[in-house]
Amino acid sequence: MSLVAELRNMARDGHGGDLTACIEHVLDAQGTVITNRRPEEILLQ
Repeated sequence: MSLVAELRNMARDGHGGDLTACIEHVLDAQGTVITNRRPEEILLQ
C-alpha cells in the first residue's frame, strides 16, 4: 500500500475524510525531538 493510500484511509476512518486534518493530527502528535544538547543545558532544567 502506498503512503498516499494509507493517509487517505486514515483520513477517511478517523477524520471524516479531511486529509488536511489527518496530516495535522499526525504532525501534532509527534513530540519535539532534541538530539544534541550541551550538558549545561540539561543541568539547568
